[in-house]
Amino acid sequence: MQLESPSGEEIRAYNYKTGQIDTEYITMDEACDIIKNIKIGCMIFQNSLNYNNGNVFSYTVT
Repeated sequence: MQLESPSGEEIRAYNYKTGQIDTEYITMDEACDIIKNIKIGCMIFQNSLNYNNGNVFSYTVT
């Protein structure tokens, strides 16, 4: 994933495994950690899909 301008902002997304909302902070340390980077990228994508009602072709960063 490519996290642009890690500024410490908070991101939240639903975790289907735990059934709860996960919260992460987009920082440079998180962007450099491969596992956290992928998780945050997926969270961003999940939020975008929710914003666009599941329409992959209307991808918008929120």
